[in-house]
Amino acid sequence: MNRRGSGEGAIYKSPDGRWRGAVDLGRKPDGTRNRKLVSGRTRNEVAGKLRELRKDIDQGVNPDARMTVGDWMGRYVETVIAGRVGDDKTLEQYERMLRVHIRPALGAVRVAELTPEQVDDFLAARSHLAKAYVGRMRSFLIAGLDHALKRGKVARNVAALSEMPKCKERVERQPMTPEQVAAFERAARGERIEALFVVAFDSGLRPGEMTGITWADLDLDGRPPTLSLSGAIHLKPRRRTDEPGDGESVYRGYDVIRGKVKKSTNPNRTVELSPAAVDALKAHRARQAAERLAAGPLWTDHGLVFCSEIGTPIDPANLRRVFSRIAKKAGIGHVFPYAIRHTTASLLIDAGASVEEVADLFGDDPVTLYRHYRHRVRKVASAGTRMRELLGAER
Repeated sequence: MNRRGSGEGAIYKSPDGRWRGAVDLGRKPDGTRNRKLVSGRTRNEVAGKLRELRKDIDQGVNPDARMTVGDWMGRYVETVIAGRVGDDKTLEQYERMLRVHIRPALGAVRVAELTPEQVDDFLAARSHLAKAYVGRMRSFLIAGLDHALKRGKVARNVAALSEMPKCKERVERQPMTPEQVAAFERAARGERIEALFVVAFDSGLRPGEMTGITWADLDLDGRPPTLSLSGAIHLKPRRRTDEPGDGESVYRGYDVIRGKVKKSTNPNRTVELSPAAVDALKAHRARQAAERLAAGPLWTDHGLVFCSEIGTPIDPANLRRVFSRIAKKAGIGHVFPYAIRHTTASLLIDAGASVEEVADLFGDDPVTLYRHYRHRVRKVASAGTRMRELLGAER
């Protein structure tokens, strides 16, 4: 074996014909030698890699030659994100992003050798997805590599140098019209959770907030009658386990539980109930009492206003099925339960309610509400014609 010294570290030619080099970093905590290895087709290539390695080490960077992007991002999810997010569903979304997109494309690349161009190519290959989702993946990579930069695992954050591709244009949601809302409520008459849709259109609550209402949250005889939001229904993934050999957390189904209201929302807001909502809720209370008697010992009391036939929380998938069936019956087409929240915001603002008023009702920041929930109701923008009226009044 031809081994020659170098200012950057030992360089030698191995029996397979490749040149290899090493830098000795002393001893590890367990007493074994701590060496960083590089290889290349020529001696000069290895010498260049050793110079870069020594430069990084002198600057406090301690790259792990075996640490891959998949390994590091998985570690980042488990040690950093898991401690920051408010619920398991959000954590599952990050793990799915890692499992479905990042690991297959970049997982095997060594984190210290990842380039901006590789991140560019990764994002461009997903330009058919929604821009917001691609942006979240880029932000996820930037945050993970920023953590690596702080820990001295990389010399720079290459994800921050990447470029966002031109993605699929976002299709603006179309809120339901007042006529469609009326048709939906007519189609929902006789449904066991008919009152849910009346309250939802009045308040703009999220589906999980609607199914999380308890009887203790309601004051139907108050002046005015009110609903005080105290919780929401969530999907809680069951215990995560590590699959042998892949080091990746997976979920084994989920449980439907009542938990906290979304973190970005005012969790203590109280809204006034309309006479229609009060009547619908009182009729629903009588219907639920009959269901409780019919269920007998099978009934599990969670105090929920809207629950299954045996008192348990409503699975979001079941709520979507009921909603779709009613929408189809009303002739509205394919819409999801979240359309109610978008519809309430859009119709109220179009009718003259201020963004601040609707934001108070929704428990959201006015800017967030306007950006995410308000959509055009009128096909033709007519506000410009009012300028003539304003100008005429000044003449």
